[in-house]
Amino acid sequence: MQAQVFSLYWDNVEESIVSGQRAVFDCFGLPISQHRIHGLPHGEWMDWVVKRFNAVDVFLFIDIDCVPLAKSAIEEAVKSAANGHLHGAAQAAAHIDNSRIYAGPFFLAVSATTLKHIGYPSAVPDTFHDVAQRWTEAAVVGAVPVEVLMPSSVEVPRWTLPNGLAFGIGTNYEDRIYHLFESRASTEAARFHRVVNAITAQQRFSPLAAVS
Repeated sequence: MQAQVFSLYWDNVEESIVSGQRAVFDCFGLPISQHRIHGLPHGEWMDWVVKRFNAVDVFLFIDIDCVPLAKSAIEEAVKSAANGHLHGAAQAAAHIDNSRIYAGPFFLAVSATTLKHIGYPSAVPDTFHDVAQRWTEAAVVGAVPVEVLMPSSVEVPRWTLPNGLAFGIGTNYEDRIYHLFESRASTEAARFHRVVNAITAQQRFSPLAAVS
């Protein structure tokens, strides 16, 4: 089985964010393909990856400002996807319909077999769907189990899931992944670097070290 991790970034993302994410993956001994393709929309890039890398069995998409807090977070996501599940982290699109939880594209694992089973829905957003939201909805219709990590803490709440849990700047999802969100805002980059430094210094995540 070939599994591969993919991340996209534009020219307006600080290089330290890019190198920080890679440092975490290097720390865990995990490969990652970081694609610098300025201006390419996220959904179009995901569709392109699926079509271009047709030898990959399991795709794991992760935002450039998102990192695993443990090596097992990646291993479990890949295993889940290989077993026919859609595995990701919970998101709701407040600008479209906040009542629908889906596996957000910032951390999303799926197998090529599952994508074929659900009809290769596009990840491109439209009036009723955010990026990759159709993947979750197609999975539900196709009786594919959907596993989503829920927020366990957030540094700056911005949005709310239908279950009342908040997510936003600096969200920790079940001590599995950390997502900065809005990495283009340089004022928030320090949050990301604290987490990266805590991981690379200890080869594990310590919440206290990250906020000290």
